[in-house]
Amino acid sequence: AAPVANINEGVDVDVRLNTYPEIPANLVDCFSPKEWEQRCALAVSYRIAYLHDWHENIFNHITLKVEGSDAEPDGPHFL
Repeated sequence: AAPVANINEGVDVDVRLNTYPEIPANLVDCFSPKEWEQRCALAVSYRIAYLHDWHENIFNHITLKVEGSDAEPDGPHFL
């Protein structure tokens, strides 16, 4: 079998796959690190749907339940 290529080889740390950008300084107080990661993952889901031309089939709607939001008085929260 052919060896599997390392897609991150020689790539700057800041642009590796499966990593998300840091929370912008003006939003640090708005989101937990986990919620920020979930928001980034949701954005990726929308991009994948668009790239596969599924965006109209899903009526441009993908939902994510914010982890840990059940415990909040006004929870749960969905994105």
